[in-house]
Amino acid sequence: MLLNIDGAFDRAWIAMQRAIERARALNHPFSLCHALIMASAFGAVIGDPEIVAGLVDEVLQITRERGFQSFESQAMVYRGWIMAAASPQDAVEQVNAGLSLFYRVGMRNVTGWLEMIAGEAMLVAGSLGEARIHLDHSAAALTETGEDAMRPNLQTRVGDLLVAENRLAEAEQVYLAALDFARENQLFSGELRAGLALGKLLCSRNRADQAAVILRDLLNRCEEGFDRPPVRTMRELIAEIDTGVGRRQA
Repeated sequence: MLLNIDGAFDRAWIAMQRAIERARALNHPFSLCHALIMASAFGAVIGDPEIVAGLVDEVLQITRERGFQSFESQAMVYRGWIMAAASPQDAVEQVNAGLSLFYRVGMRNVTGWLEMIAGEAMLVAGSLGEARIHLDHSAAALTETGEDAMRPNLQTRVGDLLVAENRLAEAEQVYLAALDFARENQLFSGELRAGLALGKLLCSRNRADQAAVILRDLLNRCEEGFDRPPVRTMRELIAEIDTGVGRRQA
């Protein structure tokens, strides 16, 4: 996951694929589930539900045969995250069921991360109150474990929630805080997500020129992952700004 945090998305994905292949070769279902869940976390970090979908389907199949309920619970939350846009109510039920199982049997060291994914799923599903609860739980868990590498990701999701609540000035400050923290701690993946969210917000507030400066700086520092969602979306938004589409949409 260190490669993922550093924004080395292509190398991170290659490493995770190798781990999955190694676990298959060893015919070791527990290790395979672990590798699949780690790869699902990668997909969630970069916002790619297509990657996550196949992974969690396999986890659920294995865990329901083998009884690895901790992995099953995490896969259920990821499944809800995938479903959030298309089937909001089903997504909420899936996330709640997954978390209920997780808290009964789960590995508590991933609580902060899993609550964050649950919060994002609830936000996309339109359940803003539940999103706030899960993001608060995530913040408490990350504070307890001292997982600073996840802080920009959490702050950005809190900013997304504020945007959904139309608290745009507050959202901007939260995005800026996430961006600053990620820069200071060399967490490029978190910096990309925060910068992209801030860029979208600035465009919506008729400040596309400011957005372009932030986005171009980030894009110029990208060394790989150009076809992955964060970088691809950033390139598309810059192109819209350059052609005036971003300004007209604002």
